Amino acid sequence: MKRFWRYKSLFALYRKDIENLSAPSFEKIPYEPFVPRAQIINGRKVITRSGVVLFDWIWTRRSTYSGLLAIWRVSWITIFSILRRGIFHAPDEQRIAVIHSLWTRGYYHWITEGLPRAIVVRNVDADAIPLLPTKEYEGYVQSLEALGFSKVAFSQYEKNLSVLNPLVTECARNFGTTDPALLRDVRQKVWSGLGIKLSDRAEQPRIIYVSRSMARGRRVLNEDDVVRSLTRWGVTLVNFEELSFSDQVKLMSKTDVLVSIHGAALANMTFMPEGGAALELLPRRNGIFDYSKIRRSFRHDSCYVRLAAAMGHKHYAFESAVDSKWNSSTHMANVFVDIERLDTIMEKIVDEYSQG
Repeated sequence: MKRFWRYKSLFALYRKDIENLSAPSFEKIPYEPFVPRAQIINGRKVITRSGVVLFDWIWTRRSTYSGLLAIWRVSWITIFSILRRGIFHAPDEQRIAVIHSLWTRGYYHWITEGLPRAIVVRNVDADAIPLLPTKEYEGYVQSLEALGFSKVAFSQYEKNLSVLNPLVTECARNFGTTDPALLRDVRQKVWSGLGIKLSDRAEQPRIIYVSRSMARGRRVLNEDDVVRSLTRWGVTLVNFEELSFSDQVKLMSKTDVLVSIHGAALANMTFMPEGGAALELLPRRNGIFDYSKIRRSFRHDSCYVRLAAAMGHKHYAFESAVDSKWNSSTHMANVFVDIERLDTIMEKIVDEYSQG
């Protein structure tokens, strides 16, 4: 009976949420551009693997997204981490900078939150050393080098660190809200750091299709048909898992149209020249089973809609059939792309590009 009332309540919310909306519909988080603050905190503070600054109440609150669920999740992870992993004292002669959060391990969050925080650190103290909490961040070292950091500090034994006078930066209150000017600064500084010089605008758009064939979910089931359809526009097929960060950026700097199923690969539109386009392939939503507790929404995550707008690109999207069960979320579902719809949207994208 309790489950019945829970589903009835969710269905009422769902009906309200989708009223007068056409698919695909995206959540509408109020977009208040966020610029992280940075400050040197005097004294010895504990920096956890999830980026929480302990023993300073103001900065503890600034270490996570807002919202009770996010705060609750970070709180219990922090307590568990302290009890299980303990604390290691970092050398006092190093100025350690905090640019990570519980979420920046993910590529999208690293590009749109971690790197902007790193730029803010450079503006305050160019000699500060960014802290990377685990070896899972090794793939991000190149991105920090591109911003001009010659050193990074990995947490010793992957423990929480006790740091003297750390330089800390704020976590965004809501994900996907980093100030567009700061994101464009990330693009320009990374291009400059990697020695990238833009070529002249091509007459026909240079199109990249990103495959997730090596991923655990969100794969395109009829990918051969998709690639065959895109071939008429000279598409290049890539797996970003096979490319280093610098190679991904160099490829994106020569890309005009990025096509991919919803996922971290779309974060690389950050490094496309302004005036490009991103086509996001989406799973067809499954009613109340796609309710997101973190975002408190039934709609599609709008992070790439906002990122495209921030970087000066056009955003396109359409839904496709999924392979998930009738009573399950489509968050990690594989999709079967409607080739006819794909052709129609691609023709529109190419036409609009040709018209400048």
